[in-house]
Amino acid sequence: HLHFAVYEDWPNLGEAGIGVNFRNAEGPHDFLGGLLQDGVFLARPADEPPVSRPIHHPVGYAGLDLAGVDLEEAVLWDYDFTAADLTGASLVGADLRHASLTDASLAGADLAIADLGQADLRGAVLDAADLGGADLTLTDLTGASLVGADLSGAYLASTILSGADLTGADLDGAVLIGVAHDESTRWPDGFHPPPGV
Repeated sequence: HLHFAVYEDWPNLGEAGIGVNFRNAEGPHDFLGGLLQDGVFLARPADEPPVSRPIHHPVGYAGLDLAGVDLEEAVLWDYDFTAADLTGASLVGADLRHASLTDASLAGADLAIADLGQADLRGAVLDAADLGGADLTLTDLTGASLVGADLSGAYLASTILSGADLTGADLDGAVLIGVAHDESTRWPDGFHPPPGV
């Protein structure tokens, strides 16, 4: 029974972990070919050839087509998804703190209970995305499109919503504390936003 993570700059835990694996580990792996968090793995005999997996850099995915990818509960701190296509991706419970998602397409993505604290989502498209219960503390959503997004139960503390379009979004039970917004922010019909910061 082993719990471990590898970081390039110890003890700076704010940096993204480095994807790791064992050459003879048989079991569930993430889309990077790394060990899946909370997975159960079996060591194959040493004389068998190693399992072949793609090798990816763990941080840079700017501009890539990742539509529909399954990244549930993935640890993606500081990852760069600038202008990436994550349409319909499953990011349930993913840790995207400090991630760059500027101008990324996340339309229809499932980000329920994801941690997006301090993520950069300026200009991102999150139309019809599920952000129910997500943590959006200090997240920058300047100019983002959240048309029809589900933000029910989401936590928005010091979140930047200037110029964001939340038309038709579900904010039922969402906590908005110290949210920055302005006259260009579009809210759901009948919603009364808190005072702008």
